[in-house]
Amino acid sequence: MGFFDWVKNIFIRPTLTVAPESVDPDNADLATLDIPGAVQAHLNWTKRLRDAIQGESQEDFDISAVRADHNCALGKWIHSDGERAYGELPAFTDLRAKHAHFHREAAGVLEAVEAGERTHAQRQLVTSFSASSREVIAALDLLQDQALMRAARAQGA
Repeated sequence: MGFFDWVKNIFIRPTLTVAPESVDPDNADLATLDIPGAVQAHLNWTKRLRDAIQGESQEDFDISAVRADHNCALGKWIHSDGERAYGELPAFTDLRAKHAHFHREAAGVLEAVEAGERTHAQRQLVTSFSASSREVIAALDLLQDQALMRAARAQGA
């Protein structure tokens, strides 16, 4: 079993959900967070950035859009339903910060590529970007644990 398979396996648990009364009807599709899907989307960034470094990407990246942490599905969830449902949990605050850092790191890799500094971009990809990716995945896991503990306490109350 490879690292990515291991990561996927640790997230085969129920999705985080919010109480129906806290869901914005205009954003009902964000009422749940597909954690395995969020993990996979963030893992996919490694390949996307590696392709950009190697000049094999067909994507036209908008670096400012990549840097913004509210454009991806996880970011939209963090800045809406996630905030409303889990904003008081320490793990949520940690996830929000680590997710924003992840996007800054991805943008940094692309800036190095755009500047023609492919060696620097590759080094950044395998060091700081990879570390930030792992931190987002760990933060999601911790948030899920805290949310499940909070739900269990609420049921026992």
